[in-house]
Amino acid sequence: MNARIVASPNYSPNSHKFLELPPEIYELYENPSQNENAYLYIKGSSKDHAYLCTRNKTYHVRKQLHSNSLLLLKPAISLETSTDTNMDMEIEQEVRELEITDIIHSVYELILCIPNLEKLKDLLGTTPYKGPEEEKRYKGEKFYSWEELDDLLQASEEEIKCALEKHYALEVDGYWRFVETQYLYDVLVLILSAANIENMSLENMSFSRCAEALADDGIPSFITKHCLTCFADVIDYSNRLDPIVKLSKDKICSFIGLHLLRTEGKAWIYSDFIANWVIKIPDQWESILSFDLLKGNAIKEYNQQKECEYIELFAASDLSTDPEKRFRELFTFRSRWTLDDIRPFLDDIVDDSFQKLEDLLPKYTKQLKDENGQTLYQLKTTYFQ
Repeated sequence: MNARIVASPNYSPNSHKFLELPPEIYELYENPSQNENAYLYIKGSSKDHAYLCTRNKTYHVRKQLHSNSLLLLKPAISLETSTDTNMDMEIEQEVRELEITDIIHSVYELILCIPNLEKLKDLLGTTPYKGPEEEKRYKGEKFYSWEELDDLLQASEEEIKCALEKHYALEVDGYWRFVETQYLYDVLVLILSAANIENMSLENMSFSRCAEALADDGIPSFITKHCLTCFADVIDYSNRLDPIVKLSKDKICSFIGLHLLRTEGKAWIYSDFIANWVIKIPDQWESILSFDLLKGNAIKEYNQQKECEYIELFAASDLSTDPEKRFRELFTFRSRWTLDDIRPFLDDIVDDSFQKLEDLLPKYTKQLKDENGQTLYQLKTTYFQ
C-alpha cells in the first residue's frame, strides 16, 4: 500500500511510552482469564525507580535510549481534489495517509529482579507487637493494613507475604505487625516448658491445649497459635477446630541460637556458645546443634592468637538487598571471604533465572590464593571508585 506520512494535527510529543514485554508477561496480558497470576501493577513513588509486579515476581522497569527514532503512526484518509484533463472537470479522490502522532526515542524493558523490600523494616519496625499490656504505648502510631503494604512495597504479593513470614509478622486487628523477637522467644520458652510439664509431645501438639496452658501466663491464644505456626514442621488441619502441630527442631534451635547471639551482643568462644546453646533447648535435641543451623546469620572463624574458634552475629537479613551495597557491607565486615563462607550471605539476592552467583562474584570481587592454596574473594576496589 502506498501512503503519505504526514504530521497529525493532534501531534503530541512524548505522550506515549513503549514497554517491551517478556514472553511470560505477554502471556498474562493476552490471556488474563486463564491465569490466576494475571495481575500487573507498576509500583513506586515519584522518587523511586519503577517496578512492575505480577502476583509472584518483580521486574525492574529500565529505560533504554535508541539512536534511531521510532515514529508512532495512525492511519487516516483524506480527500483531495484533482483535475481530469480529458473531461475538463474536478474529481475528489481518497488519498491514504499515515499520521505521525508521536516520535519515540526510548523503549522501557522489564528486567526480572529481587523485590525491593527494604522499606518493610521502616514501616513495621517501630511498632512491633510485644504483648497486650504494651499496646497502649503505641497510641497515635501508624499501623499498616495489607492493602497499604501492597501499595507501598515494590514487590509482588507472594514476595511480600514471604518477607512477612520471615519476620514472624502477623495480622492484629486488621494491621500487620512484626512480633518483637524477645516476646516471641519468651512465648516459645513457655511452650517448651508447658510441653514438658503437661507431658505434651513436641511432635504431636494440640493448638487448643497449648493455648490453654499459656493462658495463665497472659499469652493471648492467637499469639500461642502464631508461635506454633512459625516453628512448625508440619501442621495437620484435618481437625480444623484444633489443628495438630509437629514442631521443627531445626527452626527452634536456629531461632534460639540466633537469639542468644543477639541478646549477648558479643563474639563468643565457640565452645562456650555451644555450652550455653545446649542449656536453652530440649534435652533430646542436643545432637542436632551445629554451626550449619546459623549459616547466613553468624560468622565463625579461628583466632590465631588465642588458638580457638569464635562465633559472632552477622545476619544477612540486616544487610541491603542492593547487590552493590551488599558487597560493600560484606567486605567492610571482613576483607576476604571463601566461597563457602560468603555464599549464605548472597543466597537471598541470587536466583538462577536472573542473577546467578557465578556471575555476581566476578562483577564485584577478584580471586586470590592464601598460603594454603585456598581460593579467597576480595572486593574489587576499582569497581567502587
